[in-house]
Amino acid sequence: MKKVTKKKTTAGPAPPKDLGRAGKELWRRLMAEYRLDDAGGQELLRIAAQAADRAESCRQAIAREGAVIVDRLGTRRPHPLLPAERQARHQVLQALRTLNLGAGDQEVRYGST
Repeated sequence: MKKVTKKKTTAGPAPPKDLGRAGKELWRRLMAEYRLDDAGGQELLRIAAQAADRAESCRQAIAREGAVIVDRLGTRRPHPLLPAERQARHQVLQALRTLNLGAGDQEVRYGST
């Protein structure tokens, strides 16, 4: 994989069509800031963007339904999507670390959070 260089660019490949809002936002922001011109780097960014979409989808459901739910027996339990959201956020950070983008040193923002 080529070394990623930080360079302001005005254009880059458009985000994949299958990405949602959070994934496209992450794609555009990182493509504008970093030069990812190799297929491997773009694939890792696509994986990060898909995980960002999953995390945002889980976040929205948890915000709508609450972090604690009541099951059919009346027992209060953590929302079942909490681990999925955490895992998706971890996947975003892991992909960005693999790309050497310094995600561990800065806040990674996507979605409406």
